[in-house]
Amino acid sequence: MPRRPDRWTLNNIQLDATIVPNGSFTWAEATRGGARMPPNQAVLDAMIRIARMAQQGRDRIGRPFHVTSWYRPPDVNRRVGGASRSRHMVGDAIDFYCDGLTGNQVYWALDPWWPGGLGRYTQFPRLCHIDSRGFRARWRH
Repeated sequence: MPRRPDRWTLNNIQLDATIVPNGSFTWAEATRGGARMPPNQAVLDAMIRIARMAQQGRDRIGRPFHVTSWYRPPDVNRRVGGASRSRHMVGDAIDFYCDGLTGNQVYWALDPWWPGGLGRYTQFPRLCHIDSRGFRARWRH
């Protein structure tokens, strides 16, 4: 495996590498196995930002976050019925679940301190959404 770079760029992503040093989230998770690569440095940087924040959440909850969706290009976002201004298209949103916890349990554990967007898809009992928008936002639908 190549040496971990000092800074991630569009030209040096290593799918098996963790996004942040000593972190849990890999580029493979963030890019759906390399199928959804960031189109520019701004999206890549947003992916790094949410990886840092998600690591804090994972550490607080003490369980892995199983990623179901991270970065989504606009065409994919439309195809899956995502919101027209979805943070997934920016690269700084993650949908995930935790083994042994309901989505509500994860939501309420993160709610007091999560600084960005936090959401619940009530039609999916285990799924939660986090993003790193610059302000607190909460939703449940």
